Amino acid sequence: MQLLIYRSTLRWWFCITFCCCVAMAYASGRSSRKPFPTAPDIVLLGDSNTWIGGDDCSQEQGWNYWFAQHFPHRSIRSYARSGATWTHTLKTSRDEQQNTNKLADNNVVSNQVFRLISAYRNGTQPTPHLIIIAAGTNDFWFLQARPSALLQDVSRVFALPQQEVLKTPLNRLLSLAQAMRYDCTLLQQTFPQARIILLSPLQSTAFSAERLAEGTARMVQIAQQLRLPLIRQDKICSLRADDERKKFRL
Repeated sequence: MQLLIYRSTLRWWFCITFCCCVAMAYASGRSSRKPFPTAPDIVLLGDSNTWIGGDDCSQEQGWNYWFAQHFPHRSIRSYARSGATWTHTLKTSRDEQQNTNKLADNNVVSNQVFRLISAYRNGTQPTPHLIIIAAGTNDFWFLQARPSALLQDVSRVFALPQQEVLKTPLNRLLSLAQAMRYDCTLLQQTFPQARIILLSPLQSTAFSAERLAEGTARMVQIAQQLRLPLIRQDKICSLRADDERKKFRL
């Protein structure tokens, strides 16, 4: 019973806190763009933490189910895939069909962006007003498979002229800064009126606190360069790595 109460309270606190943060970040963009509707069309991109809620956000084990229950919207759809990373490999290519549910060369946020754009162009996806991207966990967790993820200097990546960003081959987006800039630039060009909100990874037992701090600091720098809001889930969410290590018994 204690475990059930703990999980229920954690879920509720996470949902309320997260909705408040998204609402503030969403509202902060209204002054620079034409007014957003109070019930927007929402798109989610990310990894398994979002994927488990289902493409239609109907599975209650996912945070996006609870988000959809409490955040006003007209439509909400997830393009997230389990195992997805921001960063690419030397073998990454455009692939809108692959769904491996694990780390793979083509299981990257960029291909979720391509799927979103294709759905928008064929009329099955409304023009999004709000795009939330929750990724980075697998980049930090499987750093041995993405060894360049945290290596490239952010300022050097953003020294590349804006018009050159989307000319970069997909198999050259090896760092977090390169991949995040590419994906967000593509989204901004395709959906210029959309508000994009980035989420950093939650605390986890899968990687050290030091790696989380290093990777999140890099994401903060990138978000600042992109002039996009980033919600620090490791700070505002009630999920804690220390609590994950504890064993709760009925």
